Amino acid sequence: QWIFLGLTAVFVIVVIVAIATKLIQGRFGRWMALFVLAGAIGNYLDRLHHSYVIDFIYFSLIYFPVFNVADVYIVISTIAMAILLIFVYQEEEMEFLWKK
Repeated sequence: QWIFLGLTAVFVIVVIVAIATKLIQGRFGRWMALFVLAGAIGNYLDRLHHSYVIDFIYFSLIYFPVFNVADVYIVISTIAMAILLIFVYQEEEMEFLWKK
């Protein structure tokens, strides 16, 4: 349990630094990073308060895992960020990642 709490705290700090230093480009990219951050903090608070994450959304029509709103934020924004990186951002905009 403490490993998840520690990793989430490190992840939150990394995302905040990435947003503050404008490592994440564009308004949409920053919004997606904030949604990932919100989901991570939501799950983090559940782990702190209950020692586990409370999942409450269940679809009985199909066999699908139970999830919560924080999970939705994380998954949808991660997919959107991947689409941005693959299809929207140009190679010149990503040069800062491999400059020495």
